[in-house]
Amino acid sequence: MSQTRGDELDGIWLILCRWALLSPLAGAAIFSARAQDPLPTINLQETDRISIFAEKAGQRNYAERFAESVYEAAYATTGESAGKGLVIMGNFDQPHPIVLVKQYMDIADSTEGLVNGPLFESIMGKAMKDWEEADQSMQDEIGMDIESIAYVIPMPLQPALLNLYLAAREEGFDEAKVAERYSTLKPMEVRFGDFEQYGWVIYLPPKNAIDRAIKDVLPNVMKKEKMGFFKRSMVKGAVFTFKPVIRDAMEGVRKSLLYESILKATSDLGEEDIEELKGAYMGALMPRGRVIPRDKDKKSVKAVEAKLAEIKQYQSNPYVAPTEVLEDLPETIASLVGDYRGKEDGRLNVFIEDDQLFMKEYNRDAVRLWAVSDSLFTTEDRQKTIEFVVEDDGSCREGTLRGPRLRMSIYRRD
Repeated sequence: MSQTRGDELDGIWLILCRWALLSPLAGAAIFSARAQDPLPTINLQETDRISIFAEKAGQRNYAERFAESVYEAAYATTGESAGKGLVIMGNFDQPHPIVLVKQYMDIADSTEGLVNGPLFESIMGKAMKDWEEADQSMQDEIGMDIESIAYVIPMPLQPALLNLYLAAREEGFDEAKVAERYSTLKPMEVRFGDFEQYGWVIYLPPKNAIDRAIKDVLPNVMKKEKMGFFKRSMVKGAVFTFKPVIRDAMEGVRKSLLYESILKATSDLGEEDIEELKGAYMGALMPRGRVIPRDKDKKSVKAVEAKLAEIKQYQSNPYVAPTEVLEDLPETIASLVGDYRGKEDGRLNVFIEDDQLFMKEYNRDAVRLWAVSDSLFTTEDRQKTIEFVVEDDGSCREGTLRGPRLRMSIYRRD
């Protein structure tokens, strides 16, 4: 594939990923609504259930397979019950939950007594701020408003947002009826009893949302980039060729958001731990170039188990930032200078410039190092250290790079 065609495809792919990852109301949710009929439910461990809220059999079957594979990874991560959860499958002819939030906020701004308390503001206000920033970014990049492809965005649903969604659903998503309902609705107070059993909820876009998103975004990208006929043809050909890969990658994004939702709702892991686990889980699901990996679910479980082991290592031997540094560099500093390698892209260069020691990590700017001892050095902000292993003859072949969320062995490159 030509460089030009690859660059344009990368641009389309990054745009779609960015909006799919937009999740302004991420977090645990207690679901509550009136059920018309019992929902299809996957029985997992003894106390764990995942129910599916979908209108079509095909969407329901897809959601069941999807949720079960994510559940296995979440359970492998913590070994704890995931409780009772709910997956809501969206439809193209129904508004996305964030659009309902926007509608409600517009009504609440002009209706006295609807907006109630700082918790409401922290949830709804932040959601709208994130949404507006993403909308502006998308306008700048491809001249589209984000609402036009909101259907591609998965979203964990907190109670207040769920109440808005369910109230709108009861009104058949009729805009006028929803507006009338919202004019008296206080979503922080509303409870729909039949669904209080659910500990977490996530809204998933329709299964084929990515195909529609590509179709909607592609013309705008080409127009924004002022592509000619030949270039347009190349990009369309590339998208057609790589659509299975793009679709597979977006599936990984969706799964990672459900995985995150389950962990936030059912585990005592911290925000940074969950973020790292989510990254490891999603990374194992991503295609490698044009290759869609096999046994992705098994690989994703192994990835989160490995990341969890790292996190436990951080906790057992936490990073301690140095408080004092030496004024001068040690006399043996020359033996430490050179190129080192770590795992994956962990390349690192240690060098001297103007009688000062610097460290240049792969794809990051160089930072100055200060001596703590003859073998231990730290960055100016004290957020990283590098400790070299100095042999009896004064040479150095390896060391350890540390930080609050980092522990990586490094080895001199031959």
